[in-house]
Amino acid sequence: MAKNSIYTLIAASSEQDSQILLAELTNSNLDIIPFYIQKTSGIEEFLKTQSWDLVLVDLDNPDFDVFRALKILNHIEQDFPFLVVGSEISQNLAISLMDAGAHDYMLKSNLQRLVPVCHRELRNAEIRSWHKNTIAKNELLNYVLENSFNEIYLIDMDTRRFIYANKAMIRNLGYTEDELIGMNAKHIIADYHQEDALEKIKPLLKGEKDKVTFQKDWKRKDGSTYHAVTHLEQVFYDGLKCILGICFDITERKQQKKLLEKQKQKTKKLESTNKYKSEFIANLSHEMRTTINSVLLLSRILLEDRDQNLNQEQLEYLDVIYNSNNSILELLNEVLDLSKIESGQIDIKLSEVVVDDFCLHLEKLFKPIAREKQISFNYQRSDHVIKVLKTDRLRLEQIMNNLISNALKFTDEGEISFEVYSPAPEEIKTAGLQSAHYIAFKVQDTGIGIPEEKQDLIFESYKQAEGASTQAQFGGTGLGLAISKKMAHFLGGELTLESEVGEGSVFTAYLPKNSTKTVNQYAAQDKVKVSTKPPDSQNKKVQFNGPPKQMEPKGTVLLVDDSTIHNMALKDFLGFKIKHCITVESATQAYEVLNHQDVDCVVLDMYLPDANGKEALTHIKTNHNSRHIPVIIYSGKSLSDTEEQELKQYAHAIVQKNVMSYKVLLEKILTIVYQ
Repeated sequence: MAKNSIYTLIAASSEQDSQILLAELTNSNLDIIPFYIQKTSGIEEFLKTQSWDLVLVDLDNPDFDVFRALKILNHIEQDFPFLVVGSEISQNLAISLMDAGAHDYMLKSNLQRLVPVCHRELRNAEIRSWHKNTIAKNELLNYVLENSFNEIYLIDMDTRRFIYANKAMIRNLGYTEDELIGMNAKHIIADYHQEDALEKIKPLLKGEKDKVTFQKDWKRKDGSTYHAVTHLEQVFYDGLKCILGICFDITERKQQKKLLEKQKQKTKKLESTNKYKSEFIANLSHEMRTTINSVLLLSRILLEDRDQNLNQEQLEYLDVIYNSNNSILELLNEVLDLSKIESGQIDIKLSEVVVDDFCLHLEKLFKPIAREKQISFNYQRSDHVIKVLKTDRLRLEQIMNNLISNALKFTDEGEISFEVYSPAPEEIKTAGLQSAHYIAFKVQDTGIGIPEEKQDLIFESYKQAEGASTQAQFGGTGLGLAISKKMAHFLGGELTLESEVGEGSVFTAYLPKNSTKTVNQYAAQDKVKVSTKPPDSQNKKVQFNGPPKQMEPKGTVLLVDDSTIHNMALKDFLGFKIKHCITVESATQAYEVLNHQDVDCVVLDMYLPDANGKEALTHIKTNHNSRHIPVIIYSGKSLSDTEEQELKQYAHAIVQKNVMSYKVLLEKILTIVYQ
């Protein structure tokens, strides 16, 4: 039935005629909303700008051309009842009106027909609209079906044969539509077994399920196959009970899944390889550091010439051995640092660094070396420099040690100046930095200088300014400056160079007052690890001087290390302060000693053949006979925060093996023995 509000356009010759027509319509149950027009000139605008339900035209209106109005109506493809009334309408005129598109006509003398005709034509218009929408919807659905990438088909449940297949199915299987229609599923399912097929669709046939899904390989006309997932459900089509199938070609998905699985396996293997590699490097560095430190310690002990039985030449040889091994240790540390940088494993430990104390430490360290080379070493600090930095002291010291060591290495005469100052904003901007709160550490030498075209190379890993010739003459890996620049970046700063061949070089390290923000940004990108450990204090001056000289050595220390050489070196080093040093090379041997002998202190390595340091420490501290004995962890391995926290539950102290740490170890031991 027509809708409640009927928008009606009335074209009459006068207002009186319009009211007569409206009055007739008002007598019906139709809710007429009238609009009036008298001339044809405005009809096109009226028809286009409003959605009409009914048009009523008076033929007696001389200003309205009904045929023109019908032509416009047909042109704009509007479909609503167009009714004509008139005082006289001949048969020929009536035929012409109907041919032009009018839906009905009536005489003014017979207006009682108007309401029934309106009802009829409004109902017919609604039916036409419904049919039109249904056709459009069906066309859309048909378009979707035919152009879907998925295969869609219908199977007659009685004959079990295809009665419809869309373009995707025809294209994928390689059959024509005529060939496919009438075929059975067994023709397109690879490795078809009737019992298996019936078993899969049985729940659907019995009404136990509305839909079933299964995965099978489909077979093309040429015999090739592809992976497919099929969804089936029961439908009625044209009076037939059918199975509607929607099939998805999952060949690409399967391939991607296989590829993803392969990539996962590769990733897993790579992670495993990297894990083994990391463990290998950790073990290697531990073993190398232990061996090198042993040689360094033995060399130092011999250099002390306690028995005064070495001649000058022998002492010089020992000095060469000591310095050579120290160089090897430095090179090893550089390689390991670069490896950590490249893998995002480098530790950054932020703390407050007093600039004056730090710089005086550097001056004290390098001035004697410069004096030996007969080179002047001058340290200057401006008055308004930042007094305290929030940075990584160890990394800053690493940068400055590298810069000053290089200056000493490449300078044969003249001077080296070390200056600390607050750079001007223009200088900070030139260095490519933003913030105004920076401090500059400048190292200037009068050495060989660096050619301009080579200056960028020195900050690249594995390269030196002059290549093999420089390495042959001055040694080194070419990693120091590359590492220093990366360290400066991690701390939010920069490392710059100015140099002229034959005149010398100027290296300047710029660091912010507070590196926290930049370090956290790098940590978020997994480029560094932020450590909460306090800064390394092993290089600080040892305050404990051991027992008074008049007192005899005392105490018993158990040294647990798998390196015989290191045990020997450490035992000899401690011999003049400690009365008894017992050495063992495994955790089992250590437990045996602790069960049968009185020991004042245990020095425990992290790598043992039968247990790791944590396991051995836990055993010692949970055993009734040994839990009261202080244990010092002494290892060449760099420990993570987690490892340190775990060890600190039982360890009295943790000292890392290096050439400077023997004094720290001695202090820890003597504090225990003489407390």
